Amino acid sequence: MKKILTFILITTTLYCKGQGRDIQTIDSKIIRTWGSSIECKFVRVIEGGDTSEYFAMVYDNLRYRTISDLISIIKINQSELDTFIADAESVQKWISENKGRDASYTLNEFTLSNYSGPGASKGFIMISSQDPRDRDGYTFLTYKTFPEFIDYIKSRKLIN
Repeated sequence: MKKILTFILITTTLYCKGQGRDIQTIDSKIIRTWGSSIECKFVRVIEGGDTSEYFAMVYDNLRYRTISDLISIIKINQSELDTFIADAESVQKWISENKGRDASYTLNEFTLSNYSGPGASKGFIMISSQDPRDRDGYTFLTYKTFPEFIDYIKSRKLIN
C-alpha cells in the first residue's frame, strides 16, 4: 500500500496538467535514512504565463508504524528556503561543536539529541514541520546523511 501511494504521488507530481496549470518536478533526490526515506524536490508551477518554484520534502510520518501517513514540508519562496538552509547549517555547526557531549538542541524544524542514556536517539536529527499549514509528524536523518541533505537543498535557487 505504501509503495502504491508513493508511486501515485511521484507520478502525479512529475507531470500534472489541468485547469491551465503545468506542474513539473525539475529536480529530486531521495535521501535514505534510519527506518525511512525523505524525498526532496524542487517543483516548477506554470500558470497563465506566471512561473514559480517551490521546495518540498515528503516523508513517511514515523509517528505511525501501521499506516502510511505522508507528511510534507514546503518552502514556497527563496526567503523561506534560505531560512531553512541557515537553520540546517546551524544544526550542522552545533553537531561538530558538541561531539561526544550529552546535550540537545532545537531550532525550528530540527531537533537533535546527543544523549547516550537508555532510550536516547544519539546521532539522529529529528525533522518535524513547525508550519501551521502542515500536519504534525516527524522523520529522522542521521548525522552522516545530514550533510548530503544540506548540500542538496543548497543546490538550487527558487524563481518566483
